[in-house]
Amino acid sequence: MTTLADIYTNQAGLRDELRAAVGYPNDSVLTPDASVDGVFIRALRRLNDMIPLLGIGVFPTVADQQVYSPLAGTGCRLRKAWWPNGSDVGISCSSDLLLMASALGPFFGPVIDQMGTKTLLEPAQILAVKRQWAWLRKLTEVAAQVIENEVYLVPIPGADGIDVYFTYDTDRYATSLEVDVCWATAFWAAAESEMHRRVAAGAGGVDSLTDPVTGSRITLASPKHHLTLTKQADERFSREFSHPTYGGGWP
Repeated sequence: MTTLADIYTNQAGLRDELRAAVGYPNDSVLTPDASVDGVFIRALRRLNDMIPLLGIGVFPTVADQQVYSPLAGTGCRLRKAWWPNGSDVGISCSSDLLLMASALGPFFGPVIDQMGTKTLLEPAQILAVKRQWAWLRKLTEVAAQVIENEVYLVPIPGADGIDVYFTYDTDRYATSLEVDVCWATAFWAAAESEMHRRVAAGAGGVDSLTDPVTGSRITLASPKHHLTLTKQADERFSREFSHPTYGGGWP
């Protein structure tokens, strides 16, 4: 898929495009490189928050331990968690469903932390897991609450090694140049909004100039225009997300 890197080549190309978009082409005084790069960081954060990459993970229980923190820096936000209602917690569970859960194991990657967490981000593999999710949900009826990015198991597990499944959000893009062109409109809207806001708060926010010699004065409308354009860019950004990002309410 085509990305912004294919169109603008590098960070300098992105800067040139943004400066031109907000009315300051080739102006590195009002829009220095560091400030523009800061704009891209915020615009990318805003985009990633709206279209996070869905991940699935699994970690083993520890006997008599209720609280778990499975993200370990790999994700931004835990969504939901489920775990098997085996006999160790006093609830019956069919062997067929336990086998179904075990069959999901090969989809996950290597262990990523000392807790034994494994994660999955590959979209095709996530789709394969999703096809078996109805069975997995039947397996996982015991309460697993997500509170502030921690998983609380109820009741407390009585055995080691019971798989607990969870879904989470992680950043779709690590850099602005990786953004796919299908999300370019949203990215540029976020970037323009932030850039107009910064210019209006800085040197671009000057609303009048006075010549101390002649006493003549020039009134500028730049701050007002920048704030109006900020609002318009925010509206363009919002319109890109007027439809659901994920369908079917899963997971």
